Amino acid sequence: MLGVSSLSGSGSGRYHHLDWQYHQVDVLPIMNDHPPAILNGSHGTMAWPHAHFEQRQQRRQQAVLDYRHHQQQKEETKNNTKKSTLLNLPVEIRLQIYTWILLQNPMRQAELSPGYPAPTPSAYLVTPAKPSVAEEIHHRCRHHHHSFLSNRPTGSIPTSLLQTCRQIYLEARVIPFHANEFVFPNWFASGLTAAVAFVRGLPCDWQRESMRFVRLEVTTEGYHPYALMHGVKTCKAERVRDWTELCGLWGVGLRGLRLRIAFRGERVLGDDEEWVQGWEKLKGLRWLEVELVGVEAGGGMMMGDEEKVRWCESLGEVINRGRGVGETVDVLCVKGVKA
Repeated sequence: MLGVSSLSGSGSGRYHHLDWQYHQVDVLPIMNDHPPAILNGSHGTMAWPHAHFEQRQQRRQQAVLDYRHHQQQKEETKNNTKKSTLLNLPVEIRLQIYTWILLQNPMRQAELSPGYPAPTPSAYLVTPAKPSVAEEIHHRCRHHHHSFLSNRPTGSIPTSLLQTCRQIYLEARVIPFHANEFVFPNWFASGLTAAVAFVRGLPCDWQRESMRFVRLEVTTEGYHPYALMHGVKTCKAERVRDWTELCGLWGVGLRGLRLRIAFRGERVLGDDEEWVQGWEKLKGLRWLEVELVGVEAGGGMMMGDEEKVRWCESLGEVINRGRGVGETVDVLCVKGVKA
């Protein structure tokens, strides 16, 4: 369909103009889902067919480039296998080698300030707060392939190995996230704030989804960045928001969580309705160890072991509410063991 102005004028001029018009349009594609023609300028030229052909040509060129890139990757992988003794080993042996390398390197964090040294992550051992459940836990761990989360290594990610070649990177990149325990201690502020900043800052979704084990220290004391901006010491609403966001980021990936909680005057990560929404987001969580430190039971009195066990049992009931068979979380009240 041509614009009315395109058909005006003398006979010879009209046919000349129509020839020019068809030269611009060439062949109209027969497609039912094209947008209507867009008339441009006083001559009513149709712009969308030209744009359509150009986009289609770009897609074809990109497909060719993608195919060539894929073929090049396959060829490079094949050549690497010929030249590398490591890549010629069975994949099970390669994965074991990657595990030894990636899990035996202690983490060394950069010091933000020499006057305030950062805590060095290290193994933190615990034992059940209720002695009578120790044998039960041992039996369950032996038969259900569970173990105390404190048995997990605390390491780092040596990037040199992951930068060796594409094949090694793809085979080994999830091992540190699956096996290491990520530690977020209290330092200046609650470990909850540090955990949110770290997990939110990961560049790839697969990294967040691959985190399996975490040790998190939470306290109501100290400062929250939002609270500092507004001149107050604590801000419960911001902590609730951080907790809910963090649980959403971990979602189905997190399997084991160790919580070291210190609160005075208000509940933290407990059975309060404000915190429950976060627990509901941890769909993949199966093992939870809770240590309560310096917790007031009321009237300035500290909670005893029995009260802590009851509190953790109540928390377990809240977490497992609405979970199906095979989705429940084992909640264990623990206390630290002095080395």
